[in-house]
Amino acid sequence: MHDTVEIHSADGKRVLAEVKKQLVSLTHGAKVTVTGMQFPLEVKGDFRGKNFQIKHGNNVIARVTRKSLMKDIKRFFSGNDHYTLTVAPHVDSAFMVALAVVFDTMFHHD
Repeated sequence: MHDTVEIHSADGKRVLAEVKKQLVSLTHGAKVTVTGMQFPLEVKGDFRGKNFQIKHGNNVIARVTRKSLMKDIKRFFSGNDHYTLTVAPHVDSAFMVALAVVFDTMFHHD
């Protein structure tokens, strides 16, 4: 099943992007269609381990990594995840944060 999430403008009147969950062989991915952008963003990686990258064409524009459980004993006991989001220069950081939250929600139980 392909789950779909829409990201709307603050006023709720425009769809800024559509995120579609995809199953590619035995790995997961997502396709992000952004309004006004000619090519979709591709998202691939280890969604269960919360380590993935967002690509536009052949360029990695953002990378999400989860802190290692062994290196973060507080996370182990609290059950909270801690992430690092690295965004390429001239890329909308707020939009990348929104996408990371969407992916965490979409792939939370996979």
